[in-house]
Amino acid sequence: LRRLMFDRFQLHLNDTQFLIGPDIRSTISNLHLNERDNSFTVLDRIELDFTVDVLILPKALNLPKIRTSGKLPRLRLSLNDYQYKIIMELIDKCIPNFEPFDGDEDTEGEFSYFGENNNYQDLERKNDVAVLRQTLKKLEKMSESELSQRIFELKFEVESVQLSLFKCIDGATMESSKLVDLVGDKLYLKFAKMAKEMDVDLALHSLNLDDFIEQSNSDEFKRLITSSDVAADEE
Repeated sequence: LRRLMFDRFQLHLNDTQFLIGPDIRSTISNLHLNERDNSFTVLDRIELDFTVDVLILPKALNLPKIRTSGKLPRLRLSLNDYQYKIIMELIDKCIPNFEPFDGDEDTEGEFSYFGENNNYQDLERKNDVAVLRQTLKKLEKMSESELSQRIFELKFEVESVQLSLFKCIDGATMESSKLVDLVGDKLYLKFAKMAKEMDVDLALHSLNLDDFIEQSNSDEFKRLITSSDVAADEE
């Protein structure tokens, strides 16, 4: 019966690639290269099943407004510091900043100082204060049931995780040297956002962190972190 209270949207990704390069032409030219020969690839050959449920009954406060779940058999992520900077720049450029103004606040004439850096910073601080006051007013008017309702809920499972971090040597070719490998099994993430608080439940069955910075024949310090029993593995 609860299933009928949601509109459901399903997304399936198969053999999906995610590449980051210094320019569009060189990135597109690397689409058909093998993963071993392709230093542009961040995510390769991922298969993802994702479900989004949107609540259609606003008065059902015991149910989340948006409920999402996803399953990923294998997550293999390769990222260097140059690609990380590009991702941060994309996020900064693509996500607009829509900060509402409180109607009770006096904002007349504030935009006249938009071009001056110091006054613009003062304007941002005033906007933050106005948004905070407006949020507090909304929270005061909400009932206990409304405060405890889950606005957003996420459940995500990954069978196998491997995160490889690199140091970029050449930004034009994305040639990089490996720093560390983080390998884990059976990752489970549960996240819930309420009006006043959020809950995060993260579980990982096993975790290993391997070092590739130290170039030596000794394996003594190669594994920096492990969740397994080292003594049992040596036997």
